[in-house]
Amino acid sequence: MSYITISIHTVAALVASLSLALIVAFTIRQITAKRSQSSIKAELAQKDNFAMGISYAAWLFTSVVVIGYTVDRIPEKHTLSEMSDLLLPLLWVFTSFAFIHIGRVIHAHFIINRFNEDKAILQKNVCAALVESGAIISNGVIVVALYQWLSPDSVYDYILMFIAFLFCQVVLTLQSRWHEYTFAKANQGERLQRSFKFDNTAIGLRYASRTVAGSFALYAGLNLATYNPNLFIDNFFSLAINCITLLIMHLGLCTLFTRIALPRINAENEIDQQDNVGIACIELAINLSLGLLLVRILA
Repeated sequence: MSYITISIHTVAALVASLSLALIVAFTIRQITAKRSQSSIKAELAQKDNFAMGISYAAWLFTSVVVIGYTVDRIPEKHTLSEMSDLLLPLLWVFTSFAFIHIGRVIHAHFIINRFNEDKAILQKNVCAALVESGAIISNGVIVVALYQWLSPDSVYDYILMFIAFLFCQVVLTLQSRWHEYTFAKANQGERLQRSFKFDNTAIGLRYASRTVAGSFALYAGLNLATYNPNLFIDNFFSLAINCITLLIMHLGLCTLFTRIALPRINAENEIDQQDNVGIACIELAINLSLGLLLVRILA
């Protein structure tokens, strides 16, 4: 009787994941240092830039999770022992980080185009770091969901994956615009993106949690969507209908649960005006837990 049940494929996937994670961690360290125009040690230990640390942590966390998932999704027929098999995880990881980077660029230059995240983070703005971290993690979730949906192995699959990713960015943009509208309505026309400049931690927490929770809703929608390699239009419409439906459902559930969990409390005023981190954490818990519930039940 054997007490060790780990297959050769699992061991190979683990070694490949750890190796790729180390390479990516080194790359992220270099990119972060270049972005801050100083060393990691100087920025995090000497300047005590907590905002940079939060952003750096989000990149590392997302990197390891995405790498582990994408390598684990490789079929067992690929033993990772031949050169052709080794190229597959490299291609998937490279594609994943290309999508995450594209998503971050879209977030910085289109979704919150009135706010300079990079500059604010260098100025130790924790709110900006939370907003960026939410975008990084949410894009990682979307990438994992796309691999779960179609496991690309052809040019057609990658084209569909790219179009689906852009569609998810459009949905996240619409979600952000909705939150900007509700923020302005509750704060006499004040702009949400302008409030990021004042380093309101509670606003950053709430925005990040809504962004990540929105990606969970998209994840659940992608799991419900049908995929047929020969029906491009049908695949897209199935994706669009399921993702939009699940996102609207999630927004409605969050509103309902917030009213139940915080009776007779003006959460908007507490978070927007008084920087009440406790209330923001409650909303964070509601947003993320309901998002994960949709993923768990519908995946």
